[in-house]
Order: sequence, then structure tokens, then C-alpha cells
Amino acid sequence: MSAFIVNEYHISQLIRYGSHRDVSMCVNGVFDRRMSGKEQELMAILVKANFESVNHRYEENTPAMPGAYAPDFERVLSPVQVIKACNCYDYQSCEIDNYETTDAAKNIEAIRSRAINALPGYEEAEWEIEPREVNRRIARII
Repeated sequence: MSAFIVNEYHISQLIRYGSHRDVSMCVNGVFDRRMSGKEQELMAILVKANFESVNHRYEENTPAMPGAYAPDFERVLSPVQVIKACNCYDYQSCEIDNYETTDAAKNIEAIRSRAINALPGYEEAEWEIEPREVNRRIARII
């Protein structure tokens, strides 16, 4: 497996997506929806985790660059693009042993989850999938 440092634009756009959609984000182990104004703090969390992963993977000790939150307000990402961007970030940042328990991983999962819920057809899809015969019987009773 290889890993690289994800660019600031990529991370900024993920944070913007989460912040714009009131995703509860995790800072110091605590989830909070009031993230407006805390985007730079989220940026630092995500950049740090990515650097730690790459350093671990390549046995290096490169200090994390501070990364500036600078979203592109003109660009609107589709839910599918957000999901893929989250997957990219995860893949580049998962090299440390406890990645799944980090604030970075929790934030990316929260953003991904919101994007999944925004996919076309998600709201209309069945929550529990039942056999067609049950659905027909219920329709006849009603």
C-alpha cells in the first residue's frame, strides 16, 4: 500500500461540505454540530492525521504542515464526489494503527455518512427489504 499527502484544497472541500450541511464533527473526542468558525481546527486535525500516516508508512518524521482552510465556495461537490474524496482521504491516512479511533477518521466517516444520505433515491429506498409477497399482501389489505 502506498500513501501520499492529500492536498489542502481536497481537505478544505470536505470540511466545507460537512460544515455547510451541519455535520456533527469531532474535536478532542467530542462531536458538535456548531462547527462554523472551527474549520481551521478541523483542517489541522485532518492534515495531522494524514502526515502521521505517511510518516508511519515510509518511516519518516516530516512535520505536518499547518494547512490553511481555503474552500472553493463556487464549487459544489456531488454526494458521489464527496464519498470518493472521503475514501481517498481514508486510504492516505489509515496507516497508523489506531486510525479508526482518531478524530480525523470520525470526521471523515461523518461527512461520508451525510453524503450517502444525500444520494438520489436514498430517502425513497426501503429501510428494511421485505419479500415482494409481503408487500403485495399488505397492499391488498390496505
